[in-house]
Amino acid sequence: MVQSLRRLSLGFVLIAAAAAVLLLSDLGSRVSNAAKSEKNRTLRVAILQHASQAILEQGRDSMIRGLKEKGWEQGKNLELKLYNAEGDNSVFQTIAKEMVGGGYDLLMTISTVSLQAVAHASRWKPFVVFGSCSLMIKVAW
Repeated sequence: MVQSLRRLSLGFVLIAAAAAVLLLSDLGSRVSNAAKSEKNRTLRVAILQHASQAILEQGRDSMIRGLKEKGWEQGKNLELKLYNAEGDNSVFQTIAKEMVGGGYDLLMTISTVSLQAVAHASRWKPFVVFGSCSLMIKVAW
């Protein structure tokens, strides 16, 4: 019994060692291929804004600026689609469904209402939804 366990454990150690050698032998090519594909990749992003208001447009511009700071620039490696529901709830649902079905890499929303619409539309699909929301704080002067 002890002899069988020793042979079995020796077999596991040899298999693990062989797997480690094989994985490490092509590590350089896997890392360089990943870097190459990331350079040539175009990120598809959709942004949903619920109305035309100055504060929401500042949020949208900040999101776009943040993407640019991370190296994603419209016209180069970023495909950006902007949606605006103009405060119409029925339009929210239609736009949210279009965004979810559009094959985008990232769905961004600029308000709680927009976030809820996209989250509801993507309930059964694994999409990443980012929400830009603000917390109203009463300031006493």
